[in-house]
Amino acid sequence: MAASGTRIGPGKVDLQLPPDSEAPARARAAVRDILGAAETGSSAAPGSPSGSVLLLVSEVVTNAVLHCDKGASAAPLRLTAGIEGEAIHVAVTDSGHGFPDDAKQFAGGYGPFLLQKLATRWGVEPAQAPATSSTVWFELSLREPPPAAEAPTGQ
Repeated sequence: MAASGTRIGPGKVDLQLPPDSEAPARARAAVRDILGAAETGSSAAPGSPSGSVLLLVSEVVTNAVLHCDKGASAAPLRLTAGIEGEAIHVAVTDSGHGFPDDAKQFAGGYGPFLLQKLATRWGVEPAQAPATSSTVWFELSLREPPPAAEAPTGQ
């Protein structure tokens, strides 16, 4: 299944992605396109706001691929991203079984750590029963550099 999506206006995209190893790259490309339309003369270098957005997109989409329901009837991932004012809002929905109640404290990898350090705000929205999807979203300012992330110690 190829990615399918719609640019829903300047600086906005709504994309369905197959839950496969190519999903993070496709998601980054779509978000890079809307970032490019919103920014002039900036780069997606590590440490830049755009670089941080693309890193977080990779983390969130990769986690969705790893934890979504698999199989022939696997639902596609849904990526929505939009620039409003000086910030970008990104959300990724998958068909997984959600997160633990304390998802922001989850120590299973660097994804939550990076979201906590780099995003202006972020959260997890589990689906209401009987649905089994969950959405991870984040917002990040495109004008101020994100704080430097330090690797957790002792884990």
